Amino acid sequence: MKKVAQLCTKTTLALAISLSLTGCFLEGDNGEVGAIGIQGVACTDGAGGTEGANGIDANASITLGLVGRIQLNSDDPEGAAEIVQFHSASSTIYAINSAADEPTIEIIDASTLTSDVLANPLSSENLTSITLVLPTEQNSVQLAGPTSLTVSGNWMAVAMPAADKATNGMVLYCFITGLIRHPQLL
Repeated sequence: MKKVAQLCTKTTLALAISLSLTGCFLEGDNGEVGAIGIQGVACTDGAGGTEGANGIDANASITLGLVGRIQLNSDDPEGAAEIVQFHSASSTIYAINSAADEPTIEIIDASTLTSDVLANPLSSENLTSITLVLPTEQNSVQLAGPTSLTVSGNWMAVAMPAADKATNGMVLYCFITGLIRHPQLL
């Protein structure tokens, strides 16, 4: 019996502590609602703006007309100009010719282009080119064909991988002098 009394006392004490900790035991009533405070000045909308113009489809307002054309490797239907760069100081276009037998960059004279549209864009040709054959070996490294080129100012850089894929390729730098359309490999 003594053990039961002790157990009841401990249980009652634990219950009293847990109820007081949860805040549910001996809780008072809510107080009165306070008075409403002073309200701020209500905002008003400004004057309405004017309606903007309806948008138009940007692509519909662009018209393109072919003003220049050249076919590289006219005897080879797979002739290709893959990477193309423009040198504005000399009005020259540089294009990698991936279908040529040797690693080649075509140097295309664009100085005579006007805004006149070609009469037959599928067959008319009004551009001419000369060929810059790139080296196939540099510093005892056999090089494959060019994969990229870029023109900045009077410099042209041409990326050429090594023929052996385990060997590092090279970037060849050419300097474009004045209006001469023959870059010098440096």
